[in-house]
Amino acid sequence: MRKMTFIILCVPIFILGGSISQSLAAFASDVHPTFIISGETIEFRTDAPPDDVCSHYGRHFVFDATTSKGQNMLKMILMARAYDMNLKVWYMPSKTPGKDQNTGCAKKTMARVTALGTMD
Repeated sequence: MRKMTFIILCVPIFILGGSISQSLAAFASDVHPTFIISGETIEFRTDAPPDDVCSHYGRHFVFDATTSKGQNMLKMILMARAYDMNLKVWYMPSKTPGKDQNTGCAKKTMARVTALGTMD
């Protein structure tokens, strides 16, 4: 029984590659996406952005929509908008926090979303 418990506890760590701290570096709860720009990347704004993001023409977060993970995250954002729900956002902080497009924030320095979840 101990061996089975150990395996169950270790499997998620193995699947995530042990890189939880790198891929999920920051967290924001109660995020309500209010403005979405689509293309190969998805950019969106939130009503109350965290302090460690920048503002690129009013948008705070970005992710790649060309992957299956990105397409699933886009579906979650659209669902949140359609049902007026908040999201949990795990992201890599901006390289230019507190800045805007006039003072150094660009698409490449925006906070990068690594995972999304729904709120209760």
